[in-house]
Amino acid sequence: MDDPTITTLSELKSAVKNMRWIAGGTYTGEALDFARKAFGDALLSRKVAIVLTDGRSDTRDTKPLSSLCNIPNIKVVGIGIGDIFRRPPYYNMLQEVTCMNTPNPGVYLKIPDYSQLLEESFFNNVTSYMCQADSPQQTCKEFKGPADIVFMLDGSLTVGPNNFKNSRDFVANMASRLLSSNAAGLRRVSVMQYSDSRSRVEVPFTSNMNDAVTKLNEVSFLGGSSDLPAALNFLNRAVQKEWRANVLRKVVTFTDGRSAFATGNLPRAAKVLQDEGIEVFALTVGDTFDETGICQLVSGKESGFDYKFVESHVHQVVQYSDLTKWSVMQKLARQLSKASISGLGLI
Repeated sequence: MDDPTITTLSELKSAVKNMRWIAGGTYTGEALDFARKAFGDALLSRKVAIVLTDGRSDTRDTKPLSSLCNIPNIKVVGIGIGDIFRRPPYYNMLQEVTCMNTPNPGVYLKIPDYSQLLEESFFNNVTSYMCQADSPQQTCKEFKGPADIVFMLDGSLTVGPNNFKNSRDFVANMASRLLSSNAAGLRRVSVMQYSDSRSRVEVPFTSNMNDAVTKLNEVSFLGGSSDLPAALNFLNRAVQKEWRANVLRKVVTFTDGRSAFATGNLPRAAKVLQDEGIEVFALTVGDTFDETGICQLVSGKESGFDYKFVESHVHQVVQYSDLTKWSVMQKLARQLSKASISGLGLI
């Protein structure tokens, strides 16, 4: 950082391009301690460390993984590459590197392989975090009290296995953000998958981040047709006794608002949930969704919709790949953190 020969952007780029592969063992703790010393006594108000890792570290490395966590005004961005989220020890390591259990948590992202580092969408995702003040964990602190949150994954054939995987990974990331810094267990997350008559609870209510992510990684695609009214009725039956009293109750439904095989009335099924103090959100992908169906889902009304209310309860993305963007996760977290159902005494 204090190299007198690097004073311009071009000189910095040249120095980076001239770097050579060291090879050898992966001493992650040693590297983080080296980075800590590199920051030195800098008094800058903003510091960012980006750590690329596959989650593995040499067992002979004795330096702690939390070396960066005590540096004032720092944000640590962890980028997990490969199968890191399917291997609990490596996943836990990434949490420690990014200071997730400290008052100053960073953020971590996952990508399937190194080639994605060159994609513009991923680059924008990382820079959007670096260039703003709030972290996803600070967003979650906007909850004024305990909250139970259910994610309903659409497992129908119109979604397809690849898009379903994107949805599942998005929910895993959301669960990580909602349940990190949640030592008191105030927030709980549950996940269900719906498809015609085969809806099932994939993740029972849990306040443990590792538990939620591990179970989600084991979820398989159902296939079949979509039946929104039946899915909402199943949700009500499956978790009715699991909801906690006097807490915010939220449901996020992945849907285009259509039911290929409807066995009930959608607004009536949605109204039953609302009458029990459950706030329903819709997450839609693309622009081919059924606007009426979406409005009925989030409002519980047949018609005469309050479109301002609807807009605050619908989360739209252009394509499934956008679900990897940190800004998309942040926006949904903020929507969920705002209570808008009267009568709960939690607004």
